[in-house]
Amino acid sequence: MRITKSINRPDNVTTYGAGDVVGNTSSIISFGYIAKGIKKILGARHLYGEATVPAGMAAFNLHLYSSSPTNIADNAAYALASADAANYLGMVVLTLVVVKGATGAACFSQDDEVNMTIDSPGGSLYGLLETVGGYTPVAETVHTITLDIE
Repeated sequence: MRITKSINRPDNVTTYGAGDVVGNTSSIISFGYIAKGIKKILGARHLYGEATVPAGMAAFNLHLYSSSPTNIADNAAYALASADAANYLGMVVLTLVVVKGATGAACFSQDDEVNMTIDSPGGSLYGLLETVGGYTPVAETVHTITLDIE
């Protein structure tokens, strides 16, 4: 199964610090229903909707949950809320995107060997995207995350 979801950043260029959440009014990514039980995330892709990689941008951490976590506002520091700890599944490291073309949404990363086992008792999957390195974003950039799940 392949699931793809996008995050549309706000219309600002406020610098992210390392460890900040990337999102919008709601930073929660709802990947939807993946069926109950044990699953394996085989791979992950990250399409960054700009033609260049901003200085300072590094990898991203995609924190996964089996139920909708507490929302963390865009540009606020990521922290695992105690109320969400029982539903926290772990994180997928999305490697630094690299330029793959000259125009449009040309920055991309692909991680084919995630091999992360998760248990989704309710059958749903949610995420929060955290930047590893501080950088100044482009307004309204779209981050598209694709997960390959077995």
